[in-house]
Amino acid sequence: RVVRDMSVSVFLTFAVSAASKTGPCTVPTSEASWHFAGPSTYAVRNDPLNMTSAGAINNVALSKTGDSEVWFVGTVNGGVWKTTTLEAAVPAWSNVLDDQPVTCSAIASLHVSSADPSRIYAGCGGSTSSEEGHDWNVMNSGDWGGLMVSKDRGATWAMTPFPANKYITNILEVSESTILVSTQSELYDATAGGIWRTTDGGGSWTQVSPRQTFTLLPLGGARVLATHAHADSAQHAASLSTDGGVSWVDLGSKMDWGSGEVPFYTCATLLSDGDTLIVGGLTVQASNSSATNSALFVGSVSAALESPKAVWRKLPQPTSMDQDSMPKDRMAVLGDPTEPGLFYVAGNAGALAWRVNATTGVWTQLWDSPDVTDGSLPHGDCRNYAWDATTGRLVLVSDGGIFARIQPRTAGGRWVSLNGDIKEMEYLTAQYDNRGDRFVAGAQDNCAQVFPEHASPDAVAVGFVEGDGTVTMVDNVHNPARLYGTTQFLGVGTIDHDPHVQSRANRGRRDDDDDCGGLCFAQGDDFIGVPLATYFPDPASFPYFVQQFTLNSQDPAKLLFWANGTNATDPSAIYAFDIPDGVTDGDDIKAPSLVIKTPPGANVLNFVAGGFTDGKSDPTVLVGMSDTSLFVRSAATSGQLLTHPLPATFAVPVTLGYATGTGARILGPLSHGRTTSLAVAASDSSVIAVTGWPSIDTNTGPEQIFVSHNAGATWVEVTGNLKEASGVAGKTRAGGLLLVDLVENKERGLLATTANGVMVTFLSTLNASSTTAAASQQWIRFGGCADFPIVLTSDLSYEHYSDTLVAATMGRGVYRLKNTKAALLAAREQLLGGSSRSERSSAEFFPPQK
Repeated sequence: RVVRDMSVSVFLTFAVSAASKTGPCTVPTSEASWHFAGPSTYAVRNDPLNMTSAGAINNVALSKTGDSEVWFVGTVNGGVWKTTTLEAAVPAWSNVLDDQPVTCSAIASLHVSSADPSRIYAGCGGSTSSEEGHDWNVMNSGDWGGLMVSKDRGATWAMTPFPANKYITNILEVSESTILVSTQSELYDATAGGIWRTTDGGGSWTQVSPRQTFTLLPLGGARVLATHAHADSAQHAASLSTDGGVSWVDLGSKMDWGSGEVPFYTCATLLSDGDTLIVGGLTVQASNSSATNSALFVGSVSAALESPKAVWRKLPQPTSMDQDSMPKDRMAVLGDPTEPGLFYVAGNAGALAWRVNATTGVWTQLWDSPDVTDGSLPHGDCRNYAWDATTGRLVLVSDGGIFARIQPRTAGGRWVSLNGDIKEMEYLTAQYDNRGDRFVAGAQDNCAQVFPEHASPDAVAVGFVEGDGTVTMVDNVHNPARLYGTTQFLGVGTIDHDPHVQSRANRGRRDDDDDCGGLCFAQGDDFIGVPLATYFPDPASFPYFVQQFTLNSQDPAKLLFWANGTNATDPSAIYAFDIPDGVTDGDDIKAPSLVIKTPPGANVLNFVAGGFTDGKSDPTVLVGMSDTSLFVRSAATSGQLLTHPLPATFAVPVTLGYATGTGARILGPLSHGRTTSLAVAASDSSVIAVTGWPSIDTNTGPEQIFVSHNAGATWVEVTGNLKEASGVAGKTRAGGLLLVDLVENKERGLLATTANGVMVTFLSTLNASSTTAAASQQWIRFGGCADFPIVLTSDLSYEHYSDTLVAATMGRGVYRLKNTKAALLAAREQLLGGSSRSERSSAEFFPPQK
């Protein structure tokens, strides 16, 4: 490893004979027969076009050999997928990384060699829209495991020795042995990006530029354009190499991004004349992270070769391409392959997709009348374009998957979904209805969804609460079951720039029953809204994007939520709606009642209601947590809400500000997931497990899990070998805690979601009165990679009537495990030895089903 003066140049060389033989699929695993439960995709309820969407896709690339075409997509947390039937009405997709010796599935870059289309490269990084911190580097993403390559058109894959924990943004094969890789950042250093080069096919790597880089655009021969972001990129947004990436010359000093504005994302394309360049970017005011914008510039290769100081012409734009004010890399530009001066732009939210003439400066919306007459449009928050030369279609990937614009050059075209059966939804939560054999799940950027009853895993789910699906719950006591879902901020005071909603309204798709609001439940074929906003209309009442609500486990007709006090009439407290048996409409639901006030200044991030105390059903149980405190009420506390310090301080989610006068939210950086996780044993409300993010400012800090056997009075750390057992290179991302009672064996299983599936440990080895960290606590992956793929997993739920464990993954949909307790006992025997007795159902700790 050689380091030279950074002010002159940077040469960091990593020489490794072979990629690491350790990784997520080489760790010990227990036997657990997980099965994919669905869905393939989803469509919004009552959409007559039935336009299906999927999880976020960051990249799309074509491998073409003669008449054979294979299209590949890189999904933000679900790996690489391919199809040979992109032209079909329902393209058939398959995941090409399953069962391969790779270390990550959070795909941030994808490249097909132009010289040999059988060579395909994929790099990992934090390209998900599930932002957690204030900047681009703290994300709710899978492991950043490095760079992988296939030399047989995606049939087999292998990791290269490119270093792990880097956010790879682009890959360019200059020749078979010379490859360039750009990075935006390093997991533990948000400013440590650059360009890397290998001349031996990936055996060793040298850093040839220290600039944080997004785009590597081939210009022919050994010429490459790179675009940069962050730090000093306002004056250095582009650079040019004429020697295949060995050296770079700055081109960006003549780009006028605007006073005080710094690009946080950049992209580029070459127009059909082979000379005209377009460079675009999303910008933020250095002094105000909510003040974002965009800019596009027109330049030329010939002018850049003649003088690095050549002036770039700024192109007027009709609106900002960034309409949600968050530091995400979601903008695309692509030159039309044959039409002079024509290119395509895509952006965030309402800045969906455009056709632009670089010569005249005319912009045309690609999703609205008169350009599209049938009302079709793709999912918003766009990422990249590609051109389908066989059909003349413009392909777009976004936070809703993959779409195509038919007849993109002129008015009269339409949009179609290409998501087919791709099966890569990003879910924050999921719950199971055992009698209807269906699920409800909250999807990042893609609604709260319900699955059809008794459906196959290929089924299309129904989006019934629009926006970002977040928390879900099921009342399995009621008959039929009630499947609850909500959106960001519990649906109160949401800000919607999404053209989907506007377009549906303009086409008259809705009737009085179509929109069940921001907190809703499916009951049989009916969808019923809970009138939360009627009683709590102030956005400040619900400050968190993922705002917890829950059902009382002993009386699930009670729906509880915490509201941040905004006035004397509505203090900070936990409240409850009583959802009566005969309810058929939201008007049947009466005003919520105050259950108990929470301590002044307390921010309740997570809580559980109902349980068993001292061996008896206890509907008074409330266990909640903030970043610093545990709150406990039960029969043992005589109805008082007690406060205990947590054993560690966890991060508080980033929240939005509020406008003076109106109280409306001001868009800006925002945590899109929980920062804490809480579990309470069903048989004993005094047994509690907690974990959380140590920070949302950086990716540093210890990841710790703690258990209390006395309702939070004392704690013992049980993190043990969790990271080693998960096999990740970076952060474990532990969360989704779940306690499952194994009463006959005097045991409890503690499960946790991670960046590599589900992990499990057992608590019988703990001294319940100990306060000393259990350094020897042993964890094991709960199921092998053949049953449960490498994927960031966000939440677990246990359906006790059917003994079914449900995992919500952030890129591979919902997985379920039947006969959960038997699988847990097998894992226990593997970890601890000995034999086990047959277990009885945990349904005894819950009301009987009606």
